[in-house]
Amino acid sequence: MRVLLTRPRADSERLAGELRARGYDVVIEPMLHIVPTGSLPPLDGVASLMATSANGIRAFAAASGRRDLAVYTVGDATARAAKEAGFGAVESAEGDSAALGALVAARVEPEAGTLLHIRARAVAGNLDKLLVLKGFSVRPAILYEAQAADALSDRTREFITSRKIQIILFFSPRTARTFVRLVQQAGLADRCDTMIALCLSSAVAEAGSALIWGSVHIAATPDLAAMMQLCDAVQESRQT
Repeated sequence: MRVLLTRPRADSERLAGELRARGYDVVIEPMLHIVPTGSLPPLDGVASLMATSANGIRAFAAASGRRDLAVYTVGDATARAAKEAGFGAVESAEGDSAALGALVAARVEPEAGTLLHIRARAVAGNLDKLLVLKGFSVRPAILYEAQAADALSDRTREFITSRKIQIILFFSPRTARTFVRLVQQAGLADRCDTMIALCLSSAVAEAGSALIWGSVHIAATPDLAAMMQLCDAVQESRQT
């Protein structure tokens, strides 16, 4: 089966390797492009790092040689990126930003020092506010910006036109909304009705609901492992 990946390039390349090893034909069409922005704020008084994406970890690792700080991540993929960057103390919330906030509140004492939140310029949720209300000091580190793609590539347009993509993966509402916009812009909104849309959460599915899909499936838990299991389940159902 042919799978269309819409995550930023670095994330899609990693995922593509895993999917190809499982026998999928993979097409990469990033809906968001990661652009470094801003500079790292002072790290004085910082006790721990919080990261909601691997892109944030990569941006921090490029800007600082500090690897002695504890890192709390939203999910396993971000935790893996932190370990690969050389951080030793890494713990994953295995969920969403609310789960990350709960993990930090359970593991860290507010008096221990400042939490550095590595994030993009635009961020969903109110993680910082919730932790501040619990007595934590949170310092944002806006190290990158996710810029939306402005057009589909010729190759992807051809695949969509000829209905040669069976599965599409969406990991964020913004990614889904961008895909919807670009497909409509290309005049291909009626060509997605045979695609199976796999979504990280109900919020992601809602963001893509302007298009008519062959079917829409939501991962059991908002993480990469659940998305991979969902993808394999769809492939297995097509083969039986």
